[in-house]
Amino acid sequence: MPFHLSRMIESCWIFGMTVCLFFALITFSVTGISIYNVALIAIDRYFAISNPFLYAEKVSVSNICIVILSMWIFLVSYTSALLYFNGNSTGLIMCPEQCLFVLHEIWSLVDLVFIFVVPCSAIILFYALVFVIAKKHATAIREINVQSKGSKDMADSMKSERKAAKVLSILVSVFVACLFPYFVSTLISNAIETQLIYNLSILLQLNSTINPVIYALFYPWFRKCLKIILTLQIFRRDSALLNVQ
Repeated sequence: MPFHLSRMIESCWIFGMTVCLFFALITFSVTGISIYNVALIAIDRYFAISNPFLYAEKVSVSNICIVILSMWIFLVSYTSALLYFNGNSTGLIMCPEQCLFVLHEIWSLVDLVFIFVVPCSAIILFYALVFVIAKKHATAIREINVQSKGSKDMADSMKSERKAAKVLSILVSVFVACLFPYFVSTLISNAIETQLIYNLSILLQLNSTINPVIYALFYPWFRKCLKIILTLQIFRRDSALLNVQ
């Protein structure tokens, strides 16, 4: 973020080419990691709701660490290859040295597929499956309540179903709204200004700021985890068993 702020207030890049390359590597990598984290959460939620008993048995801390580490290695390697094969794309606009990376047409298409299409498809697919399964559960509960004449339970079931649909639609809508303009602009980079692409990249990164807020607002389990982390209770051995309100 300090380098981003510097680019916003300074007309020139003042940190040199080496720092520029490092900055680009980190920026591209962590943005992709953030996007894939959202996709992994969608897959995790689907696995948890579709195979609850298998989930408790297979999803261990070590397995999750392996998945996350593999994702980091893949995305850092992908970003390194993207920057290397894309070549020198820093523009000489106002100063002898600028740190503005513009992807070539082929790499823009590759980046669109790997960083937008693949994770976005996974998010939409698995959250749609989660909603379908949740809807089946809610329907089954309503049928039981109708037989037992439990009108209050049926109303709660319908309310829960509407809330689930609302949360999932907000998650997907925010994700697409933040990412889609940037990736479209990179595909038509020859027809628009480089500064506009940079401004849209800020919107892309803003998605990583918005996601935790959405999860904190709508998911009690996320609020609980966040509170445990911020109050440093995460360092307790029994932190996974804490009942934080």
